[in-house]
Amino acid sequence: MSDQGGTKRPAEGNHEVDNRQKKKKKKKHVVNHKPITVTKEQETIKKMLKEKSDGGKISKSDKKKGHQILITEFHALQKQLEKSIDRKSQLTSDPKDEEDHLLQETEAEITRVRDRLDALGGLPVYQSMSIRGEKKSANSTTTPWITNKLTELKKKGGFTDDRPMRLLDVGALHFNYPQKWIHCTAIDLNPTTPQIHRLDFLSVTLDGEEEKSEGLVGFKEEEKDQEEDEGEKKCPISTAPKSYDVVCLSLVVNFVGDPRKRGKMLMKSCSLLKMGGHCALVLPLPCVENSRYCSDEILGEIMDKLGMEQKTEHKSKKLVYTFYEKTKETPTESNMSGLFARKIVRKGEERNNFAILF
Repeated sequence: MSDQGGTKRPAEGNHEVDNRQKKKKKKKHVVNHKPITVTKEQETIKKMLKEKSDGGKISKSDKKKGHQILITEFHALQKQLEKSIDRKSQLTSDPKDEEDHLLQETEAEITRVRDRLDALGGLPVYQSMSIRGEKKSANSTTTPWITNKLTELKKKGGFTDDRPMRLLDVGALHFNYPQKWIHCTAIDLNPTTPQIHRLDFLSVTLDGEEEKSEGLVGFKEEEKDQEEDEGEKKCPISTAPKSYDVVCLSLVVNFVGDPRKRGKMLMKSCSLLKMGGHCALVLPLPCVENSRYCSDEILGEIMDKLGMEQKTEHKSKKLVYTFYEKTKETPTESNMSGLFARKIVRKGEERNNFAILF
């Protein structure tokens, strides 16, 4: 059968047959599966869960809590390490022949704990798990709340691009405050980005506290030279200020295992602030609501003795956010010594041992 132009047309009954033949001729879609990469954190968690189950079957609840189990293990080891280092310091400062075996045992303990931390991947894995925990959390990061408070300060304090707010961000996982009206100095023991300085918070000093004021005081010159040689784009190292407008301690005080070092951190942050400056302190909620030795009241008393007045507080399901203003001069370490010793404020087997001591 053909049309008037002579072109052949298929018989009407053959349409369905032709369609079936076309479908048969179509090539099957081949899925190229990419190889699944297993991260260091995943390997570490899997290994830990096997150890926890003594080689048996890993429970579903443990699988879900894998990253939290790893973080808890890091905290416990860090606390143990700091205790052992302090014990070694005490033994070496006043050496006695009969205590030689104690010193050897302590050194062996330090080595064992450090080896365990290395086996878990060290600080980089802990930081990676913390970042992952932030993403999974409903309150993904503490930065928005703190930024909101800084914005309120901007209006009151008259901070501008020409006179930016001087902010010290301690234990920073990210460069959290890139605003032009904020001059942020972000520090951490193990920086994750070039914008964060490798520096121990307790070694930070202000301009005038040391003879050298060029560069960020406490920042090692050899590290600075190395950065310049490598030509990496770094956060500019400016002259250390006379004081800071804001110090941020977001989930870092609780990471320190030694309760007395926690006290030193709070005192240090207050001493770095100008009069009228502010401290943003964020802690896990159990530190003040489920601790044997710490509560909202005790934390408030500590900060009051350090010359800080609480301006606002916010509690989420997991965290407590507090914002303080410096209203009095920071006392000396000797003046604070012995004021806050370990004292039970809550009883119960399921309490944690978080404390801040002086």
